[in-house]
Amino acid sequence: VKQVAHYFSAYNMNADSNAKVSWHIDDAYRVLGRKREPYNVIISEPSNPWVTGVERLYTKEFLERAKERLTPDGMYVQWVQLYSFSEDSLATVLETFSQVFPHVRMFDSNLDLIIVGTNKPLDRSNLMTALQRSMLIWIQKDLKGIDITNFEALLNLEVPLPISYYANGTAHTLEHPTLSYRAATDMFTGNSVHIREKILEDDSFHPWYAQYLRRSLLSYYMETLADAQEFVDSLTAYTMLRCGMKKREELIFPSCWKELPHDCQSGLLSLVALGELEADDAILPAGYVHNLQKLFARFRNEPMESVGNIDVAYYGLNVLNSVLTPYVQFAPEDINRIFQTCYESDDETALICQKRLVTLFIQLGYEDAAYEAFQKFVINSPDTDYWNIVEQRLESSLSTLDKLPDDPAPPLVPPYFAVSQASE
Repeated sequence: VKQVAHYFSAYNMNADSNAKVSWHIDDAYRVLGRKREPYNVIISEPSNPWVTGVERLYTKEFLERAKERLTPDGMYVQWVQLYSFSEDSLATVLETFSQVFPHVRMFDSNLDLIIVGTNKPLDRSNLMTALQRSMLIWIQKDLKGIDITNFEALLNLEVPLPISYYANGTAHTLEHPTLSYRAATDMFTGNSVHIREKILEDDSFHPWYAQYLRRSLLSYYMETLADAQEFVDSLTAYTMLRCGMKKREELIFPSCWKELPHDCQSGLLSLVALGELEADDAILPAGYVHNLQKLFARFRNEPMESVGNIDVAYYGLNVLNSVLTPYVQFAPEDINRIFQTCYESDDETALICQKRLVTLFIQLGYEDAAYEAFQKFVINSPDTDYWNIVEQRLESSLSTLDKLPDDPAPPLVPPYFAVSQASE
């Protein structure tokens, strides 16, 4: 690698002749064992774990050694491929990683996964440092080479997936090298892990997903936006990224919108609700748009109001969960205010509406609001079988919230969109 490094000077910033670069040509396991100076960052990008000897760099013992060499604010960055790799193998990697590092974030780029482990949580100060450095010309040039043209695009790579979702309790260690066999087997299967699609497959995962979005680095970035226009511009950039659009003129509301990825749909619908994107009546009925605009009243600097009609309320409930993004979140009190009409009668339609409210609060990860809505439903409904079903779902779904990051989430609504209670 060192001998041919000069052929790639244009890409490695003259690593072969850079005075800041020290070369250690040896096995990484031994180098970290000998060197005692602390590192701010350790990046591990070995070959695939089925290659003989490489699997040692994925062991718990090696990760512990690397952690000992980090500064208190340091981070360990691990590459792992998602192609020719099974979910069981990924579970082993993530379980091993989470046993060593107390704070973990993940980022995906096509069929590669980047895992970042730290002793302290990545917080807003880290984000601002990253934002400043992303503006350096040579870093912008490198990022542009991989189609990352703005800071939103970089943060958009984060995967809001809990380590516990993949954990199978089997760590990869020197004494029990389970990954060695699994990875070698995976090489012949040709399977790949499509991690973003996995997020929305399982209903029990939705509470985590909804709440983690508020703790994503992209949500923290939202706090730095100075005004409503910056918010809209950033949401537009997010939507284009999730929809795979390169240019602003490509941003339209397509007739095939229901077939698009969930995050793309959410961004498009949010822009329609804010009046930043038009949708043809034949594609998106006026009633649907009206519901969106009611839901987004606070984001439009308008007071929140009840939808009034029970049929419209039920329709609106189906709309709300489809617009969830790191930018757009709804507080439980706002949801109850909008759909108050669901509790104003006990006929069949109202009970269905109440059921949907319980489910919605579960999906959004609002445990207290879900139980409160459930208790109201129990009072109004004689359907005891459904009580048991919902109660079981409450227990299983909301249990994932016990493992949420400790770092507090940004406000549900940016301050420049806040409407005073007096005006409501």
